[in-house]
Amino acid sequence: MLHKLIIISVLSFLLAACGGGGGGDSATGEGSASTPVTPTIPSDDEGDDDNGAEDGGDEDGADDAEPATLSLTVSSQTVAIAELNSHTISLQANYTGDRELSFSANASTSVIMATVDENSLVLSIDDISSYNEQGTVTVTVSDGEVQDSQVITVAMQNTSLLEDISDIESFIVSLSTYYAADISVQNVLTYYYEIAALLGEVTPTEASSELMLLSTELTDLQFDNADALFEISVELSDAVTNQTVTELDVTTWFSEVYDINSAYAQSASDAIEQARGATSNTVPSIPLDTVYTTGEVSLFIGNPDLGEYSEGSFFFAPTYNYLQELTESSSAVCATLIDGEV
Repeated sequence: MLHKLIIISVLSFLLAACGGGGGGDSATGEGSASTPVTPTIPSDDEGDDDNGAEDGGDEDGADDAEPATLSLTVSSQTVAIAELNSHTISLQANYTGDRELSFSANASTSVIMATVDENSLVLSIDDISSYNEQGTVTVTVSDGEVQDSQVITVAMQNTSLLEDISDIESFIVSLSTYYAADISVQNVLTYYYEIAALLGEVTPTEASSELMLLSTELTDLQFDNADALFEISVELSDAVTNQTVTELDVTTWFSEVYDINSAYAQSASDAIEQARGATSNTVPSIPLDTVYTTGEVSLFIGNPDLGEYSEGSFFFAPTYNYLQELTESSSAVCATLIDGEV
């Protein structure tokens, strides 16, 4: 009996310890073996993140939109313009936006005046002093946010200087030929000393000696002048080749050439006056001031104190009519009395 009670007591204890017996408080969950899970409620920040993701999607959409593009095209990027002249270049803006466009132009030198008129760029060149000058013009188009520019190279031509260069080149060539070959002054000297000998003012020997001295001095001076002109022509040629010649250079060279002519005219006048003195001033004085290059290059032809042009020909005044043959002859005049002495 005792044995049965012990067994029943043990079984009851075991049932109580295992929660068995079917009548426990299962409705309260206290009898459940699983761990309760508290549901996670999204916080406001996390909600904002979700909204942010959506907003971010909108921003990505905006970034995907193509930005406005702008490019400028010009009809010419290199132009040559003569001084005091203008040139027009067409402008074309290729634009995908809807803003208002503005154009501007800036020149690298004040000699170039650049203005934009609607879709055209007008370039005007002021007076320039160098042989050829070069500058640039930067033209820009902008919508306020994007912009594009083009650089135009402008070669400026000094047309007046080119004409002056051509004039002095021709001037030097004509005078060089004159100084190398002219015998008109020697002809006049020979004629005067021939008269002096004929009148008996000097002997043929004296006339010949004085004529030789004066002629030699003038011939040497002519060769010196030809050499001086050659040096000027070399300077001019180098400056033109290097494009460094300026209007001041040409003015200076012209002045040097005029000085050469004036000095020669004075020497020739002095020599002729000395020969005239040998005639006891029987022949007229000849006023000489420079070498004339209008028409024929000469000390005499073209000199307004000695005659005048008519229908393209120069006619000496009656007082100097004898100079016609002396100055137009390409060979020495015949000296009857002093020819054998010369």
